[in-house]
Amino acid sequence: MNGENLLKSLGGIDERFVAEAMVAGAEGKRIAFVAETERRPRHIGVAVAACFAAALIASVFFASLRRGASEGDVLLGSGEPGPVESPYLLPSRAPQASDSPAAPDAPEALLLDVDAIYINEQEGLVSDVAPYYDPALYRDERWDADAVEEYFGRSFAPAWRPGDLAPISDGGLKATVNRESGEVVWDELYLTYRDEDYPDFIKRGFTVIASKLGLGRCCIYMTDSTKTSDVFGTEVVFGHCSLSYGPYDPETHEPAGWYDVYLADFELDGAQVSVAADRLTEEEFVKVVASIISGRDDIDLIRS
Repeated sequence: MNGENLLKSLGGIDERFVAEAMVAGAEGKRIAFVAETERRPRHIGVAVAACFAAALIASVFFASLRRGASEGDVLLGSGEPGPVESPYLLPSRAPQASDSPAAPDAPEALLLDVDAIYINEQEGLVSDVAPYYDPALYRDERWDADAVEEYFGRSFAPAWRPGDLAPISDGGLKATVNRESGEVVWDELYLTYRDEDYPDFIKRGFTVIASKLGLGRCCIYMTDSTKTSDVFGTEVVFGHCSLSYGPYDPETHEPAGWYDVYLADFELDGAQVSVAADRLTEEEFVKVVASIISGRDDIDLIRS
């Protein structure tokens, strides 16, 4: 900003005095301050006051630029600490309310009372004899995971499983189809999850079996199951037994040890489902079954 612009910005000063000051400065002449004061004392007084005002404004302006609008600055005329609201800085703007809809709250975790789950103790387990279909009349098919989900209308993969268990099956379905009519006469979906590094012949893991036509062939059944449990509106029969494993002592026939087997049978969306687990804890097994039924992994087990 040059002298002319600064003087004009003050306002209320006669253009003649601005012009005289600029001419005198350009010609290197000394302004006769005393003489001019005698002739125009009122105008010269105004000009001097304006110069002092300009100097004051400039000092405040540059000081505010150095400090910025920081906390603890003193507001002019108030004597109180606070943020500087300088007319030379961009005004602060309060955050505007967004027109976008607020994000929905995350759903609360599902709560399942394990004390309300009844585990039927089993003396032993049985399995079906594999059905036989004449290969001249029937053919076996293998459906991929996409075809399986379309066939059942849902997935039977557990939404939650223990972190050490990994899927070892491709999620496909075995079906037997009538060669002439194309009718499916047998179907079973196998989903197996296992810890392959478990240091024992009997690995830790579980298998989910589902069928729309009725479980059969290699499915394991409970022998003494009578009482059911409610899991998110689905009636489930839970069972447990302890099975021995070898090697067995050649004289006493005592096993090398025992392991826990848990089972669950239920119907879900028109399909019969069976889950069998080896070496899982009761809480782990119940949570796996609950995640298959609910399709959610955020399940908290509580005790009443």
